[in-house]
Amino acid sequence: MTSITFAPENNNCVQTDVVTRNYTYDPVSKKFWYEAEQDFSYIISQLTQTDMVFEDHLADVDGDGIKDVIKFYFRRIK
Repeated sequence: MTSITFAPENNNCVQTDVVTRNYTYDPVSKKFWYEAEQDFSYIISQLTQTDMVFEDHLADVDGDGIKDVIKFYFRRIK
């Protein structure tokens, strides 16, 4: 999978990173993890031929002591 990251810069959206990594998907548990990172799995909440949404339930981003749900959105562009 190749992921392209974008970020805001001067009121524009600019590409900041391109990463290609191997992954594993278990359709029974709907878990997804990158190669050699099985302990850091994500939950696939949407999967179609063109779109994928996965959720990270491992981080407490806001520091309130409760693990937050962070969603990542992917779209096939070719």
